[in-house]
Amino acid sequence: MNDKAKKDKKEKKLNSAQKAARIADLILIGCTRQEIYDVCKSENFHKSKNKIDVIIEQARHDILTAADSDPVYSQGESLLRLKDLYKKAWAIQDFRTCLSVQKELNRITQVGYLSFGLPGMTDDALPGSDAAEFFRIVEQKFGHLAPTPETTTLDLIQIAARRISKSPNF
Repeated sequence: MNDKAKKDKKEKKLNSAQKAARIADLILIGCTRQEIYDVCKSENFHKSKNKIDVIIEQARHDILTAADSDPVYSQGESLLRLKDLYKKAWAIQDFRTCLSVQKELNRITQVGYLSFGLPGMTDDALPGSDAAEFFRIVEQKFGHLAPTPETTTLDLIQIAARRISKSPNF
């Protein structure tokens, strides 16, 4: 096999990988097979449904391979992404997103009861955390949230969300 043939074969593999990645994206956003066919035709992948089916199967294989990962690692990766999103939302004072991200963090970590160092709650869970600071700022801007020792994080988030949503500034 000459150098040009090797290069052409390598480029075809690269193009096939790119096509499989594009189709995997379409699968992950919920496209039907017909929608995938339409996109492939519009993007000049292939005209033949049989050739597109081969790429779809490769994309499905790639998705399954990616999904076959260590659950602890995946949870850690999710937590890092959420914490990064929280920091970015905090930086622009997007409190609704902060609340949403905090709810998701609580769901993933299965946090039930936490203290945020607020009056009426014990101060043992998250001293100095972003969440504690967030709830302190919400109280400063929107009034006392009135937590009790039985108040769950979800309850506190819901109270804060109602206060924020009623604010004319949001």
